Amino acid sequence: MIPKINNTSKLLILSGFLISITGSTIFGIDWLELAGLSIVFVGFILSKKDFIEGGGDNGKYIYYTIIVIFVLLTFIRWFGSGELLNE
Repeated sequence: MIPKINNTSKLLILSGFLISITGSTIFGIDWLELAGLSIVFVGFILSKKDFIEGGGDNGKYIYYTIIVIFVLLTFIRWFGSGELLNE
């Protein structure tokens, strides 16, 4: 079950992913990927209330799981060797 999130969060998440994808692949500018992922993170932070209320009893677990996975993947991408994602 996917909770309904507000339009501002949807816009931030979608635009962040588009900026990170186009910034690194089309334009070749690495810092645009980090800026896009930061925008996605802000979108997730702003949608906290919607995830927790829309997810029922497990809403807070779903939200915090998404945040932890997102932070771990970003950390691995930028500070690790990236070999875990390239296998």
